[in-house]
Amino acid sequence: MALAHRMVEEDGAEIIIMGCAAMAGYSDELEHELRFPVLDPLKVTLKVTEALVDLGLTHSRIGLYASPTPREFK
Repeated sequence: MALAHRMVEEDGAEIIIMGCAAMAGYSDELEHELRFPVLDPLKVTLKVTEALVDLGLTHSRIGLYASPTPREFK
């Protein structure tokens, strides 16, 4: 928590974004103790996924994500 306080005080951070799913579940407690916003990586991922589904968006189907072309085996 000392590092989070330093990031706010010295670097002007306005939010802490937890960088690992292993930290999931700690954001509410940390936010309460630190008194500034802390984002939980799993909550954010879930909400972004919900938004993509609600908007009907999917990944690109070109380039690396195109369906493989059938190959003939000899």
